[in-house]
Amino acid sequence: MNIIEITQTASTNALFAPGAAFENAPDGTVLCAHTQTAGRGQRGNSWEAEPGMNLTFSFVLTQLQLPATRQFELSMAISVGLAAYLRTLVPLPEWLTLKWPNDIYFADRKLGGILIENTLSGAYVTRSVTGIGLNINQKTFTSDAPNPISLSQICGMDFRLRPILEGAMSAIMESIEAYGVRTCTGSADTLLEDYTSMLWRSSGFHPYIHTATGRLFNACITAVAPTGHITLTEPDGAQNSYAFKEIAAVL
Repeated sequence: MNIIEITQTASTNALFAPGAAFENAPDGTVLCAHTQTAGRGQRGNSWEAEPGMNLTFSFVLTQLQLPATRQFELSMAISVGLAAYLRTLVPLPEWLTLKWPNDIYFADRKLGGILIENTLSGAYVTRSVTGIGLNINQKTFTSDAPNPISLSQICGMDFRLRPILEGAMSAIMESIEAYGVRTCTGSADTLLEDYTSMLWRSSGFHPYIHTATGRLFNACITAVAPTGHITLTEPDGAQNSYAFKEIAAVL
């Protein structure tokens, strides 16, 4: 890994974009911003991060030959590696889970988010940029995000940021290699099993909303497919599979 620290930028992901300063950065380059002024989350949301208190960073993978139909395996490997590392830092590690598809939760509160942007060449993902935001030492959140929490709030202490960045990135890269996702040479079944074992609200019925229709319903998670689709079963036995953004969990 080559970790580059930046005082301020709008978005670390954007610095890897075509025409940007790190467009041609080598595989494994990590950009970490002390202040990120326009960080992005899933669904187009902004990411709140008090300057100098949290981790906002991105890394690029360029040595990929991953079938586009299996790109969710990269998301799973990154999520599992990061969650496994964070579990070593918190009390009640089983409370640290993955909210489908790849948010980091502690109990019912959001500790971190992951945004992955892949570049396709034909039928393959050949380059990928992953942006990660982790709430580390922030004590007060002022945005309209409904449920943020920081590592400091969980553990009752402040943390040095650089060791957590290094530990998180080491765990992520080890996970990517261990599951063989760069060229899909590993066991997809094992990766999927490890991912689903970490899922938030993995048992019981919980409220969801269908984003297109606004329909509220209760359902339990039945399965997650290798494509990333989630299958939910409602109390009457009705079963449906959804792509990302088609449904949202209700807090």
